[in-house]
Amino acid sequence: MIASAATMLTPQARSFVDKWLVQEPEMEFALLFVPAPARALAACWGALQNELFDAMSQPRDAGVAQVKLAWWGEALARGAGDAAAHPLVRALFGHAAVGRVPADDWRTLVHAALQLGTHDATPVDVPDALRVRTAYAEAIVDLDAQLFAATPSNGAAAAVSVGLLLRQLRAALRGRAARVPVVPLQLLARHGRRAAAFDARPLDAAGASLLADFARALETSLPHGVGGSAMLRCRGRFDGRLLRAIAARPAAESAELSRWNALWTAWRAARGGG
Repeated sequence: MIASAATMLTPQARSFVDKWLVQEPEMEFALLFVPAPARALAACWGALQNELFDAMSQPRDAGVAQVKLAWWGEALARGAGDAAAHPLVRALFGHAAVGRVPADDWRTLVHAALQLGTHDATPVDVPDALRVRTAYAEAIVDLDAQLFAATPSNGAAAAVSVGLLLRQLRAALRGRAARVPVVPLQLLARHGRRAAAFDARPLDAAGASLLADFARALETSLPHGVGGSAMLRCRGRFDGRLLRAIAARPAAESAELSRWNALWTAWRAARGGG
């Protein structure tokens, strides 16, 4: 993890940031381009989104997801004022920008996460999959703008929605298939599949073709030139590169950027390049 951000966090809070960066290793390079005073805040914000994502998508039972997300809602509502506050919440609320966020906006985030985390229906097509994630994506974009005093582009929420689907896809490729359905019925039918077993090894030809088709559909849905904070800009560029790589080489059964590729992409994104 970036040293200047790590030194401002307790070991307990830092462990959640490290956990996030295991899932999204390229975001370590995004942190390089966050202004130094806001870097620890950005790390905590990324880690919180990771915890919410796991609570939404990983439990096998929707009831468990609901309990976990409700707990996060209570923790964020209490903020750092609770003596027993979660170490990540305590670190997050130690930043003045977080204290200026209205409590209702945290409630909106968790409510949207609850709606998404308990949604078990398989999407009909890619637009349907993105629509289901819109409320949560909009809450993320709104909070991101407040935390980093940034103006997001019109397509920022759509980009976050694509990123959420890609995140589920990456988890499946790593063998962590999620409960919440991710591959649309339209694509499954096109490839003669009842379900997408991307965690199966090795992928057969039909599975690789489905994976490539899904990646292309998501990349087409990703708005070009996402604007907003350095975190949002970098995440949007990373997602585009990852989706193109998956579409080009689905049989590789992975979705990772090299460190050099991630650094170059982050540098370009931070400076407004493609």
